[in-house]
Amino acid sequence: MKKLRPVLVVLIIILVLGLVMAPKYLLKERIETYPSDTVGNTAGNLNNGGYFCEAGGVVYFANFYDNGTLYCMSPDESGIRKLNNQTIRFLNAAGSHLYYFQADNRNGSDLGSVLKSTGLYRSTTEGKNLTCLKRGTIDTLLLVGNSIYFQYYEDTKVFTMHRIGTSGQDDMQVTDYIANPACAYGTNIYFHGTTDDHNLYRLDTTTNEIDRIFGGSLWNPMYSDGWIYYMDLSQHYALSRLELNSGTVETLTTDRVDFFNVSDDYVFYQTVDSETPALKRINKDGSGMVTLAEGVYHNLCLTSRYLYFSEYGDDTTMYHCAVGSDYPEEFQAALDAVVSESR
Repeated sequence: MKKLRPVLVVLIIILVLGLVMAPKYLLKERIETYPSDTVGNTAGNLNNGGYFCEAGGVVYFANFYDNGTLYCMSPDESGIRKLNNQTIRFLNAAGSHLYYFQADNRNGSDLGSVLKSTGLYRSTTEGKNLTCLKRGTIDTLLLVGNSIYFQYYEDTKVFTMHRIGTSGQDDMQVTDYIANPACAYGTNIYFHGTTDDHNLYRLDTTTNEIDRIFGGSLWNPMYSDGWIYYMDLSQHYALSRLELNSGTVETLTTDRVDFFNVSDDYVFYQTVDSETPALKRINKDGSGMVTLAEGVYHNLCLTSRYLYFSEYGDDTTMYHCAVGSDYPEEFQAALDAVVSESR
């Protein structure tokens, strides 16, 4: 019996350590439950790559000066810091977690990730505890309630809409055709048709029922304050809006719009089919047009205080403009943060 005592002591120590560490580990890995009307990002941001997302007084973003890896900052752009080495798109945030598409991990040094492993990932808001929820080629994704809706490419199929729980369970196909899940309000997702028409459809995420609710010809619908803003295919991609309750339709600009985003007070859009392509801003009723910058720009992402964008053909330089300002400039603080990280 004396010979067994050291072994028993070791076993007891291991058991005690396990009892102490297990609750901490389980708490760290626990995925909270969100209200059913939680929405992880705006349609405007997601249709422009989803490179920025604001939640809980924090802005999470892909820093183009550092291969598009994950950073965070305050809405006033102070306190910029790097969170991990994942090159990300389609950022969503809710509670203590982030959800996004990892395009490429540049150095593979993060725990739980693999070099050049693409897929749908979950992390904490500190960029830790990385978990791959779905491997493969994924396009636009959006968190609604406790599920993530995303476009998934499988074999020779098109990007059909899928749904998966935030825990990585309950993976299922929602549509057998292309459907963009970027636009949501409450528990409904709004998307344009892609097969027989370009009408407006509504997916009830609580029942998975899909209804056609408007017979227009839309592209990239975005919800804001009771209106659906969209590119009108019947008017050469002019920018229009639809009031959901009344069915009223208004044309906001006859410019051909290639990219756009909607803030609380303004619509920002890029037009390219004129002799002087430009990034422009109008009021939400279509009045007060202002040219912010001549040239071709895309990746138009909004936070509560800034518009962010990049020049088409140059995705290494970032620009920003205060939402109510007419003077865009380079996002120097993002570059400075990368320089500081490298020291």
